[in-house]
Amino acid sequence: MRYSIFIFFFLALSLKLNAQKLLDDKYLIAIIYLRTNEAANEQMKQTFQKLARKKSRYVDFNIHDQITFLEIWPFQSQLLEQGLGIDKGLVSNENLYRSKYRFKPYTNELLASLMKKPESKLFLTFSKPVDDFLLAEMTTFYPNIKMGKAMQFLFKFNSNGLIEKVLYSTLQYN
Repeated sequence: MRYSIFIFFFLALSLKLNAQKLLDDKYLIAIIYLRTNEAANEQMKQTFQKLARKKSRYVDFNIHDQITFLEIWPFQSQLLEQGLGIDKGLVSNENLYRSKYRFKPYTNELLASLMKKPESKLFLTFSKPVDDFLLAEMTTFYPNIKMGKAMQFLFKFNSNGLIEKVLYSTLQYN
């Protein structure tokens, strides 16, 4: 039941929005995936053991309204091994990727309109989609402060705009 409510909510919301529709659809699909996919929720529970309720089926998190540049280097070994279609030169050279895709953070109206979970201490931040990839980062701290544990997600979308594969990476910011 909870799953269908989330899908209905996000699909209804996405139908109303015309501006940046393709970009926003990727954000919504990624949110639905993270809210409802059991494997992703198990990964989040393992990473954030103290903050994710064990008895709860799904992990609650807040969605940050800022779109922020996220690095691809946490997925370097996985991407070089699996070859998911990202240029290996961009994957193996952090500076090349950064110079090609870096941007200034900005507010996304759709993400700003989504309801917040004040009881949750987890925050999800997105980067801009690049081709058919989308990076996201879940943190135990407010997204503008880089300290503490973080988990990154790399979503690979197929030609229909659906998630084909998700890579996970865990980080510790000091």
